[in-house]
Amino acid sequence: MALSICRRLRDPLAEFSQLCNFANDVLNLPWGLLKKFVASERLKECLYEEFMTRVNEVGVDLNFAVEHYHYQSMVQFVCGLGPRKGDALLKLLKQNNENLESRTALVTNFKLGSRVFLNCAGFIRINHARDDSLNTENVQLLDSTRIHPETYIWATKMAIDALEYDDDEEDTNIKQRAIEETMEDPEKLRDLDLDAFAIELERQEYPDKRITLYDIRDELTNRYADKRVPYHALTDEERFYLLSNETPETFKEGIITLCKVIAIARRKPKGDEPDIQRRGMRRMECGN
Repeated sequence: MALSICRRLRDPLAEFSQLCNFANDVLNLPWGLLKKFVASERLKECLYEEFMTRVNEVGVDLNFAVEHYHYQSMVQFVCGLGPRKGDALLKLLKQNNENLESRTALVTNFKLGSRVFLNCAGFIRINHARDDSLNTENVQLLDSTRIHPETYIWATKMAIDALEYDDDEEDTNIKQRAIEETMEDPEKLRDLDLDAFAIELERQEYPDKRITLYDIRDELTNRYADKRVPYHALTDEERFYLLSNETPETFKEGIITLCKVIAIARRKPKGDEPDIQRRGMRRMECGN
């Protein structure tokens, strides 16, 4: 119990994800007084959807997961993997007794299918700072970011342009040095004209990539930054809509709806306030 509490303080997402198992232990947590009004299947669906969103926002370090059992439950929420493929990948990493040195090694060394790789690669982190045993020759700094391998070439181009280096496609050292320097001093990226870059990509028959380019610059500026919005307590109106599965558009003034009167609460009028509730009860008793 003490160990679980410590893990929860350090990484609550990893600790709570362990409850997402075949026994559905996550449903046994006290999610609030209104939990009994929500169907179990609906609650499970919403919880798993939230776990998936948050896990993919922070990424999963597979090397760390292999070494620490309590962290492995997060792998099931990686988009493109899921419980079955995620468990199989962890077993393969353990059997081979080797670290995952790059994202591309998922395909070359661990025979991950190309489609699965494209779906999950952006959410798998290779934390070079945490693991000193990784081969420095195979280090790809972009593997420690949210940037997808498909767009590494654009991220590298942005770093080279920001530093005004010569774009030599054959010199990988220049590319790696440019990425490293821009990560250390990301302010240099602010002068880039990403709109012009997007137009150039459109000329090369790419679709509009403006949003992608701005996301790449944000990630180079602050790797795996916490993008969660600040928490705010739900209002009574928000609770009502969540429990009733209604929206302000489907439940508003003027809408005819069915209801069941469970009880009538009468409040004593104050001062000269008319006793409207008593008159309303009289009308109900006489059927008018």
